[in-house]
Amino acid sequence: MRYIYVVLILFCLGKIYAQDSLSKKSVQAFPVPAIGKSIETDWYFGAVCLFKFKNFFNTPQYSTAKLKLEYSLNKQFVVTTNWFIYTNQNKKIIIGDNAYLYFPEYYFGIGNNTAENNKLYYTAQRLELYNSLLWKIKPSVYLGVSVKAQSISELEPEYTNTAISHELVNNNAGWSTGVGPHLLRDKRDRILNPSAGSSFIEVENINYIKEKTTQNTNLFSSLKADIRYYHKLFAKSVIAWQYYSVHNFGNAPYRLLGLLGSDSHMRGYYQGRYRDNHYIAVQAEARIRIRDWLGFTLFTGVGDVYNNFSDANISNIKYTNGGGIRIRVDKDDNVNLRFDYGIGKETAGFYVAFGEAF
Repeated sequence: MRYIYVVLILFCLGKIYAQDSLSKKSVQAFPVPAIGKSIETDWYFGAVCLFKFKNFFNTPQYSTAKLKLEYSLNKQFVVTTNWFIYTNQNKKIIIGDNAYLYFPEYYFGIGNNTAENNKLYYTAQRLELYNSLLWKIKPSVYLGVSVKAQSISELEPEYTNTAISHELVNNNAGWSTGVGPHLLRDKRDRILNPSAGSSFIEVENINYIKEKTTQNTNLFSSLKADIRYYHKLFAKSVIAWQYYSVHNFGNAPYRLLGLLGSDSHMRGYYQGRYRDNHYIAVQAEARIRIRDWLGFTLFTGVGDVYNNFSDANISNIKYTNGGGIRIRVDKDDNVNLRFDYGIGKETAGFYVAFGEAF
């Protein structure tokens, strides 16, 4: 309940500024109601507050943080908080993405050809913790360590499909906790809406230990790569490209596998509709500004999951196409509120979020 009170106060204040005459430090808060609909949630309601920090951590670079609370018609409750903070004249970066979720959802099984009628409804509570500390090793390049943990508790599947139910339960490891190196080259001028000429490359390897042994082992490793480039399309317009992949070695629990679909890549697919050890997605997005406060996007992408590298097959590849509207809510840093609609293979989804998809 304390989080709810905080958000209500921020709604009343609108914007918060904390300044002193010497350093001109400032904190800005942008609270908005969160009302929308997605494949996973049906209609949802809540609040999002985006925070921007300037000169607040002894650095001129903007830092950002976000607090989000949502409740859906599917009786899902989510509290998330994340941040990307520069400190000490950009010599260090602190990254966090932490969440509590009571999130009933569907499980379709593992693989890139799972049948729609295999889907299984289940309830569970999740705690997801992800935090990184990085040090600058050369201009725009950072190296550090990431710590990641996920807990799935009170897992209760509907036993309408016995085989899929047993697969789900047997792939739940309880706590999965990992640590590993994190390399980042960040040449974005803005975190939430990079302009032409920006780029972002992130590679991370997390080595996990599982609380419960699944598939005869309690160890596995995960390698993630996220590569983005932003080019000028024409005046006030940008075309953005992204390569995203997750590769698991060993037997990862079902929710740490590569999950196809989200509000940022392969939009239009139920997250986890297809899941497996390996997941690769490539997407492009044209971002076109038609007024100072208004713009639109067109995007396309392809991706798929597979168990082993030898299983990759172009005939199984999934696609997504779509578009969206952008409403600028912060002129200084060009932050948009986005409304996206993605269409995939026999699926579609609508999304509302702060900042660009990537």
